Order: sequence, then C-alpha cells, then structure tokens
Amino acid sequence: MTRLGLEENNLSGVPEEWIGKLKKLQGLYLSKNNFVGRIPPSIGDLTQLTLLLLDRNGFEGVIPASIENLTQLAVLDLSYNNFHGNIPLGVGNLKQLVRLYLSSNNLTGEIP
Repeated sequence: MTRLGLEENNLSGVPEEWIGKLKKLQGLYLSKNNFVGRIPPSIGDLTQLTLLLLDRNGFEGVIPASIENLTQLAVLDLSYNNFHGNIPLGVGNLKQLVRLYLSSNNLTGEIP
C-alpha cells in the first residue's frame, strides 16, 4: 500500500504505533476526523511519505521531532489541532517541503 486515505470520517482514538509499520506509504490522509492524543514518534519511520495530512483533528502535545526523518515530504498539514510548544528544528531541513500548514494550533517560537 502506498496511499492510505481515511479523511472526513468519524474515526477516533489515538493512532498507535501501527502507523509506523506502514513503511511504503507515500501519502497518509487522516484529515477531518476525531483523532486525539499525540502523534506517535514512529511517524518518523514513514520515510517514503510525500504527503502527510493530519489537519482538523484533536491531536495534542508537541509535534514529534521524528518528523525530521520525513525527508521526502512535499506537503505537511498539521493545522487545526491542539499542538503546543516549538516547531521541531528538523522541519527546517525538509528540503522537498513546498507546503507547510500549522495554523490554528498553540505553537510558539520561531519557524526553523
């Protein structure tokens, strides 16, 4: 499987470590659901991802530093969640990134 699209449902709960086992994924679409909790650090194991859309959920906590491992990302959308703290410095090293959406969170600090 290279793409998983589950957007605009009423899915809920906390994405567990299973997410990191989908190593061939290039696109993960979980927008507009009712997911809560923290994004598991294993998200950084999805090194083939070019699109990661987690917007409009109830994710909270800090954005995991393991996001910096997603060096193929072109689009990262974490908007409309409950993230707080700083944007991980490694986001500044995502050379393929052309779109970054972080609006409507409680983030502080500088953009890397």
